[in-house]
Amino acid sequence: MYNALVNTIKPHAPLWLALTLLTSAYLILLSTVTTQAVDCPTLAPGARFKVAGQSAVYLINGKGERLYFPTSEAYHTWYEDFSGIQEIAGTCVDQYPAPAAPPFGVNHRPGSRLVKVTVSPAVYAVLPGNTLAKIGNETVAEQLYGDNWSKLVRDIAEPYWVNYPNRDADLNFAQPHNGLLLRLAGRSAIYAIENNRIYPLAGSLPPILDADVREINDSVFALLPAAGENLNPQTLLADPAQRVKSAVPSPPPAATATPPTATTPTTTSTVTAPKVLPPPTPIQHFCGNNIKVPEETPYIQVAINAACGGDSIIVSPGTYYENLKVEREGLTIKTAAGAKPETVIIDGSGQGTVVYVAQVKNFTIDGLTLQNAGKDNSPGGNTGLHLDARWRTDALAKNLIIKDSGFGVVIWHADDRTVTLKNNLIFNNRYDGIVNANTNPARLDIINNTIVNNGRDGYSDDKRETLETDATVLKNNIIAGNGRYGAYVYESENRSFKYNDLWNNTSGAFIRFRGGVSGLNTSFTPEGIGNRALDPRFMGAADFHLQSTSPMINAGDPALKDADNSRSDIGAYSYVP
Repeated sequence: MYNALVNTIKPHAPLWLALTLLTSAYLILLSTVTTQAVDCPTLAPGARFKVAGQSAVYLINGKGERLYFPTSEAYHTWYEDFSGIQEIAGTCVDQYPAPAAPPFGVNHRPGSRLVKVTVSPAVYAVLPGNTLAKIGNETVAEQLYGDNWSKLVRDIAEPYWVNYPNRDADLNFAQPHNGLLLRLAGRSAIYAIENNRIYPLAGSLPPILDADVREINDSVFALLPAAGENLNPQTLLADPAQRVKSAVPSPPPAATATPPTATTPTTTSTVTAPKVLPPPTPIQHFCGNNIKVPEETPYIQVAINAACGGDSIIVSPGTYYENLKVEREGLTIKTAAGAKPETVIIDGSGQGTVVYVAQVKNFTIDGLTLQNAGKDNSPGGNTGLHLDARWRTDALAKNLIIKDSGFGVVIWHADDRTVTLKNNLIFNNRYDGIVNANTNPARLDIINNTIVNNGRDGYSDDKRETLETDATVLKNNIIAGNGRYGAYVYESENRSFKYNDLWNNTSGAFIRFRGGVSGLNTSFTPEGIGNRALDPRFMGAADFHLQSTSPMINAGDPALKDADNSRSDIGAYSYVP
């Protein structure tokens, strides 16, 4: 406009007229530029924009800064489509500066993908708060993300890797991590993991999240407690900038110990198994001292072989792929101080019985998970814990998780010995939770156990002979949801059943009697006091802690006390407010 006006001024026009016209043109042009600046929109945190004529899309974070979406796929883990994006002039972009520190862009939504930097084979899970957790091995990846997990791995170029500035503990075992959406195998309910707790979703799942629901088994689901409240699924999409580490406000618990580094071939983006341990080598040990695993040896069996009577084997968190045989008297195998049973795992690798105890005195096992015993035809057995107690064995098994095997616990020939099973969770085994097989013990105490969701009977015994009075005591146990009977026994008059809850067992709500004067396969109610058939009200489908409204609270044997000195609860886990 300015040039056009200059050309219209006649060469002989008065100077004042020329200056007036040029000044007016300048003011009009200045007014136009000023008007464009004023028209720049004010974008609130969470708004998306693009510059006219360009395809890149940006997000405004909580500080009014712009974050880029590095790929269309990353964008579509948060948004169905491009609706709602505002278009602004390029002159307005500087109102929304780039951040001074990472993250500079928007990452994949937590739980939607696995990532790796192009220059390294290690694979990571994406957690809330722009946080990564290294996948420890291929088994973990399969259990959390399914058999096709490798198709979810995305290579991130080095310049974009800085957008993940935070790290969480490595995933050395398949504990569901924050940001995951889960469904139990064969079931429709969907759950979200936030603050290391399981939240049922309240309301319909947004379609964009459907493909990111991972199907897991009950044993993996059981590793986290239920939150006790529902979560609105829309909150999972509310903060692509991930200013906080969770969709719910409470802080996550402290991270657990970190496992070994994972490796994957860069061409296929797969994770290999953990590094191969050296062959078992005997260790030098002086009697009277504890043996620490893996500090002194990575093998629990090596520690057992080296130990002396009265020694303790202290096992730190990790997964130990072993089938143990105990032939030393007076041993204790227990977790390191502060470690939870679900973090200290002995995995039988489907090769045989996980822990076999062979005719020894004064054996204790405390605070571990025993899982994945052999198949039914395995020559090494198919039991989580087998106590071969002929003539000599006194055994205490407590605070264990025994799962995913053929049988949970088998007690064999415990003549004139005392065997105690206390505060154990025994679940998801193919057959019986506890088998008292051909046994005539001086004492068998089964106290405060939770025996649930096993394929056949919760408790069974195979003893036809006369027993001493109350030789077998079942007290304060929850026996629920098993595939056949709660308890399947021969003679009942010399067994003591007190303060047990037998609920929702498929073929019998209470006790199934076999043999004796009442005839074969006749249901009966034992004479013991305090027995019941009530919903125990667990915290969740795979969280067997008690809700505050559970009828198991303060319903156990009055002579037994919980840690707070109140009357005992029924089940493995006493209620803690």
